[in-house]
Amino acid sequence: MVYNASGQTLRAARTSHPLIVENFFYWWRTENEQEAAYLVALLNAEVLQPLYRAARKSDRHFHQHIWREVPIPRYNSNNRHHAQIAVLCAQAEQIAKDAMAGIQAGGQVKTSTTIRTALSDFGLTRDINQLAARIVR
Repeated sequence: MVYNASGQTLRAARTSHPLIVENFFYWWRTENEQEAAYLVALLNAEVLQPLYRAARKSDRHFHQHIWREVPIPRYNSNNRHHAQIAVLCAQAEQIAKDAMAGIQAGGQVKTSTTIRTALSDFGLTRDINQLAARIVR
């Protein structure tokens, strides 16, 4: 799993391929794909973005402060909310992939807006936000 070090919105993605991660991204090795999906869903959840922004120690950089300041529980495969949000993440990834296939050009902002619109249209934004709010209290 990788996530950005700075910006206005925390974003995360799963990857199973080797990556070169430079100083504007962090990576987190997970025990399995479900744990990665769980974390990606939580880090991308719109409802939790205010918590991530409040955890920053500067006006732009997330760094690793989110792990100390935001109460994200460790993944537990026996917790139904954890398992459900991991499944929703996999669904969101497929919708995002399909949405990205339709984008000709436009940069990061256009891509992000297109993906967020598609996720909202399918109801995944709502479902992920509801579970994220239950998981991170």
